Amino acid sequence: MDVIGLDVTLVKGSHGLRSRTPEKGPVFITQQAQHLPQDRIRATDVFELVLNHLGVAEPLLERRAKAVAH
Repeated sequence: MDVIGLDVTLVKGSHGLRSRTPEKGPVFITQQAQHLPQDRIRATDVFELVLNHLGVAEPLLERRAKAVAH
């Protein structure tokens, strides 16, 4: 099966391009706002936030609080 092509010329659009304004950027939707460190999160925090929501990692807020305390 050749499901994923390797021809990079077929990729169109804004893949990997940052939006010019935060309002047009990606959205992280949750009903568990206690896991969010602030209104805006970094792209590098998404993996850990997903783990927090699944209950398999120490919440990001607690880790940051410990880091600041030390």
